[in-house]
Amino acid sequence: MQNANLYQTTYRYLFAVLYSLFLVSCALKTTPYTPSGQSIESFGFNAIQVHPTLKAYLRIRSSNDHEITAKDLTIYIEGDGANWLFKSIPPSNPTPHQSLVAAIAAADQSQYVMYIARPCQFIDLSILKECDAVMWTDGRFSAHVIQIFNQAIDRALFQIPSLKINLVGHSGGGTLAILVASQRSDVSCLVTLASPLDISAWTRALSIAPLLKSMNPAVPNMSLKQINQTHFLGENDIIVPLDSIGQYRNFPENTEFITISGFDHRRYWVDQWPLLQKKSCLRDRIN
Repeated sequence: MQNANLYQTTYRYLFAVLYSLFLVSCALKTTPYTPSGQSIESFGFNAIQVHPTLKAYLRIRSSNDHEITAKDLTIYIEGDGANWLFKSIPPSNPTPHQSLVAAIAAADQSQYVMYIARPCQFIDLSILKECDAVMWTDGRFSAHVIQIFNQAIDRALFQIPSLKINLVGHSGGGTLAILVASQRSDVSCLVTLASPLDISAWTRALSIAPLLKSMNPAVPNMSLKQINQTHFLGENDIIVPLDSIGQYRNFPENTEFITISGFDHRRYWVDQWPLLQKKSCLRDRIN
C-alpha cells in the first residue's frame, strides 16, 4: 500500500510538471491557431482592437458585384480554453493550445465574420499578469465578463455598417453567447455547439464546483425568447453531456435542439460546420 501511494504521488508530481510546461507553451501563443496548425490570419482575418484583455479578429469579404451588401455580422466566441488539472486546479493561463473555434470561423464564407477569444486568452504575458483568474474560473460567465463582450461587440460595430449580429459559440463560448444575447436587441440568430445551457445542471453532471460568480443562461429571460436559436449537442460528449440542457427554457417555439450521433466535445465540429450552418438558424444568412 505504501508503494502504491508513493507511485501515485510521483505520478501526480510528474503530471503536474508536464502540465506546467504545457501551460508555458500556451503562454507564448498570442495568436489563435487551428488544430491543423494554421494561424487565423492565414484565413484573411485581421486583428482589431476591442478591449485590452480580448483578442478579436475580423474578416470582410466583398460581394460578387464588388459592393459589400451583407447586413449581418457573424461572431464566433472561443471556448473556455486550457484544461484544468484534476478538475480542481485552474490553469494559470487560459489560452487553449489549439482553437477549434478559429477553424470554425474560418470555414464560414459570409461577408462579415468575427472571432473573439475569451478574456486573457492569446494576450501578452505583461497583460496576463494583470488579469484576474476569476474571469476563467468561477466567474467566467459573470456580469463583468458579459459587459466586456458587449462593449467589444459595440466597438467592432462602429467599424462596419452591420445592422444585425449572429452569435456562435462552442462549449463555454456558447454559454457566453446566450448571456451576451440576453442583453442585446440586435441578435438575429444564436447557435451553440456542445455548450452548457444550464450551468447548475452542468456542474452537477460533472461533479465539479458550482460557478458561484457566474450568471446562468437558464434563469428566465424574455428577451432570449425573441431570438432564433439552434443548439447542437454531441451524443458522445462527456464534457458537456445532454443533461447540461437542464432547465434552459429561454427560446421561441421553433427552436431546434439537435443531438448529433458520433460527435463528442471536439470531434467533427470543424469538418461538419458548413453542413451544420445550413441546418441552423444561420441558413437564411449564408451568402
